[in-house]
Amino acid sequence: MRIHLVGLLLLGCLSSLCASAQSGWGSSNVTGNGPMGPQDTSCILGVVQTTERRAVQDAIVELTASTPPVSTYTAGDGSFTLCNLRTGEYDVIARKGIYSDNQHVSTRPASNFVTLIIRSERQSGDGRQPVSAAQLAVPGKARGELEKAEQAFRSNRVVDATHFVEKALKLWPRYAEALTLRALIERHQHYSDLALADAKKAVEYDPNFGTAYFVLGSIYIDVHRLDDAIPMLDHGIMVAPTYWQGYYEMGRAMLYKGDFEAALRHVAKASTLAPIDYPQIHLVKGYAYLGLKNQSAARIELEAYLKLEPNTENVSRAKQVLNQLSGDK
Repeated sequence: MRIHLVGLLLLGCLSSLCASAQSGWGSSNVTGNGPMGPQDTSCILGVVQTTERRAVQDAIVELTASTPPVSTYTAGDGSFTLCNLRTGEYDVIARKGIYSDNQHVSTRPASNFVTLIIRSERQSGDGRQPVSAAQLAVPGKARGELEKAEQAFRSNRVVDATHFVEKALKLWPRYAEALTLRALIERHQHYSDLALADAKKAVEYDPNFGTAYFVLGSIYIDVHRLDDAIPMLDHGIMVAPTYWQGYYEMGRAMLYKGDFEAALRHVAKASTLAPIDYPQIHLVKGYAYLGLKNQSAARIELEAYLKLEPNTENVSRAKQVLNQLSGDK
């Protein structure tokens, strides 16, 4: 299944997130990109690492939306410091050779910390993580059944998907990828307790399978167990730092917690890693901007969401929000 399974994480419903975001509505707007007033200064501290968590020395680190331009190089331990910045919105970009990474930062007075991940020469070109020992142990027949289950689930043939995944697990009961897919099916059917149990087993059987952590975290978010979700997502991102789904799910968690700036940072990171423009990223951004009282930015993101995904269960709520925003002009 490999990379394909992570694309199935987007089945979670986001409509209830709007209620949290609406609590931040007001008459004022948040300042857009670029430095804000000069009364407060801040620092951005960070580290640049490879996907194997090795320090990247002599990478150039630059800030956009900074006048004059600001840049520096990383030290031997991959660290860097940029100080005497006006508080505001910045994109921090790290480059080493042909590889780069970037992260959006909403700076506050004092220090702000970021971690940037640059793909190493040893990583495969398609962004996949190395195959774990647990995955190598899975028999070929079980893999074949799981591939059929995944194809059926993507085609919304849930009964067939369940049948094939059960066959895979009968052949190999400790199959973490199969347990993860079964957790997704159970989540889709709103069987949260069963989904949690399977996702926990997947993490137990293969601690190096990042997607299992993302699925477990997403289910914890669904049942409003955010304090359980965040550590799972953090660990999943550590295991699979190039998978956009971990940052997307963390953005959802931050949105539920009401930390709208953090939600934006995480989904911005997700958008830099996602292979296509996923509608749900715009939906989270829209509700996060709504919580920050930036109604113009919220409108742009929600309109982008509706353009990309006009026929889902979240559309009605998004349209209601857009109509209200239009009425508030």
